[in-house]
Amino acid sequence: MRTVLIAATLSFTALLATSCSDRSFPTAPAAVSVAAPLSALVSDRPYTWQVTCSSHNALYGTLGVDVSWVWLSGGVAIAGTSRSVVCHPDVATTLTGSEVRPAAADGFFASVGWPIPNTKTWTFDPSGSFKALLKGASVQTIYDFTSSYQLKSSGTLKVDS
Repeated sequence: MRTVLIAATLSFTALLATSCSDRSFPTAPAAVSVAAPLSALVSDRPYTWQVTCSSHNALYGTLGVDVSWVWLSGGVAIAGTSRSVVCHPDVATTLTGSEVRPAAADGFFASVGWPIPNTKTWTFDPSGSFKALLKGASVQTIYDFTSSYQLKSSGTLKVDS
């Protein structure tokens, strides 16, 4: 009985081996290649920024203009990409710099001015170029015993990537 069982097992194994090597035997379809996500095809790219400011009340002194920005991915801030500068018209009317825009960035948020800043959010194609321009103002009211006056400075942020 054992010999018959061994012979039957060997016959089945030979049949199975022959069937698997037969090219006409049905097999599973080959795996289809899935395209890489767009962010994998896009790399980090440099960008430049420029902040300019001017004062409207040099007689009473100047007020700095607060400017900040951050790169976004899917509407969420990308860690480590937040920047903030204060432009003081009596110190330097133009500040510039260059940094790296992350490959995952598909949006940009910026704020210019104080205490009520002008803000804007942009969305863009990560594989393309990006430019932003945002203007705002900083305003502070000064009171003394007999009068009040406002310090006002204007600022502009330009980004080019």
